[in-house]
Amino acid sequence: MTFGIPKTLIPPNKPTRAERMESIAHPHWSSMDDFCLLQARRQSQSFSQIADDLGRTRAAVEVRFHRLRIVPDIEQLLEDYGLSETPYETARGEKGRSLSDPLKFEKERPSDIRRPSP
Repeated sequence: MTFGIPKTLIPPNKPTRAERMESIAHPHWSSMDDFCLLQARRQSQSFSQIADDLGRTRAAVEVRFHRLRIVPDIEQLLEDYGLSETPYETARGEKGRSLSDPLKFEKERPSDIRRPSP
């Protein structure tokens, strides 16, 4: 209890943009991969088709989609972060694009957000 209010009635703090990005960081995925995955699902593409397009397994794509879809405003967050082919850097120091200087959140957006075909 806090000042007579049960803790269950106190709303949790809303995560910052940086915390939301950190929650999805994975050294084998990039912001462009994530954005393309979300866009493809929005267009009703199957997980198998998306996996072929991204060069990944169906299971990896499906798990990643379910991880991303719970993040509020994820597509806008990814665009604000900057769409890049460089994998994320995680808090454990795994190599990739740094999240520690993030959130300058680049304002420039590429004119073509489609991932190039291999």
